[in-house]
Amino acid sequence: MKRFRFRLDSVIRYRQYREQIALMELAKARRERIHTEEKIQGMYETKREVLRDLAVSQTRGIKAGRHRIYSAYLDRLGDQIETENDRLVEIGQTISHRHEIAEGERIKKETLELLRENERKKHLEMIEATQQKEADEVVTLRYERKGLWSPFPQKQFTQVR
Repeated sequence: MKRFRFRLDSVIRYRQYREQIALMELAKARRERIHTEEKIQGMYETKREVLRDLAVSQTRGIKAGRHRIYSAYLDRLGDQIETENDRLVEIGQTISHRHEIAEGERIKKETLELLRENERKKHLEMIEATQQKEADEVVTLRYERKGLWSPFPQKQFTQVR
């Protein structure tokens, strides 16, 4: 019997490769989001510490130059937090875009796999039908040899009197 060979197996392998790349890009974007969130949390923690130090320094008395340094640092820290939050929004959009790409690649791959499975079922049904036909022919030949049955009905000749 002829083995089943799906002619689009190389395309399926390529689709699997594309899906893996899309999933890796998605994972990379998610790691980047986590890193950015941790960075923002660290900045907020730094800002709280600086504000605490500033409050303690103000209760003891602080020089104007030192206060300007604190203010400039807090302003810069606030700008960095805002920039990182904007970046976080962009990363979220990138994640959703890459998720759509990965989902599309998965669907394309699964469609081809479904087609392969359908072709395989048809191939197996054809083999089964061929085997059944061969088995029927063997049985028919066996009956013909014994004289029990003939695929061509023989006409009975009757003598006319």
